[in-house]
Amino acid sequence: MVRRIAAFALLVAIGSGGLVMSTPAPGRAEVEVNFVFAPIAPPVAPVEVIGIAPRPGYIWIGGHYVWRGRWVWVPGYWGRPPVGYAVWVPGHWDRRPGGWIWVEGHWRR
Repeated sequence: MVRRIAAFALLVAIGSGGLVMSTPAPGRAEVEVNFVFAPIAPPVAPVEVIGIAPRPGYIWIGGHYVWRGRWVWVPGYWGRPPVGYAVWVPGHWDRRPGGWIWVEGHWRR
């Protein structure tokens, strides 16, 4: 879920399906906030069979669960690093008060 909100006006109300955020006040600076909240822990990830890379230089990006009112598995895939980057730092679900929040994966130099 992506929302544009005023940095000072973030109101998060934890409910069964995710979170609620306020809208920006007219004329205020905006920032983009992108986070997904799940009320229950993700299941244990299944074992993925990793084949041979399609080309040299590709890196395996492991699958992960996403919260869509229930847990849904997104399978892994082969990805090509952007120029100057070589390591994939996997995303993960982080325990927070009242549930779990998704921390996005990213490329690192």
